[in-house]
Amino acid sequence: MRLKNLSEYYLMNREVIQDAREGGRYEGFSDTAVPVMAHIYDKETTVTNTAGGVIRRQTKIMLIDAAHRAVYCAETRQEAYMLDIGTGAEVRLEVGDGVCVYTDPQQGPDYRISEITDPGHLECKLERIG
Repeated sequence: MRLKNLSEYYLMNREVIQDAREGGRYEGFSDTAVPVMAHIYDKETTVTNTAGGVIRRQTKIMLIDAAHRAVYCAETRQEAYMLDIGTGAEVRLEVGDGVCVYTDPQQGPDYRISEITDPGHLECKLERIG
């Protein structure tokens, strides 16, 4: 099945950043954003009351209709996907990568990929960051 109503979104790969001054490591996103054609729709919004306040978790589904192949990453011990985005280059897509849905790539991603399934085309579950 071909997907319709495709829009351009930007993927930013997850990377571990080493802090030179403090010596600590933290997760961040790469500076380069890769455009990909996808269809995103709302899945659900859950509200949870906690001791610290109300947590509102927004979930979206991103469907990508591109040629892809599954690869296993030994360093992260999880499955990743190599996407052929049409320019001849392949892009690595894995859990934890960021997606710019409502923001510009210069501002950083506003959603994070939490789950990837492959029922013919890639179906990525996105959760809001922050």
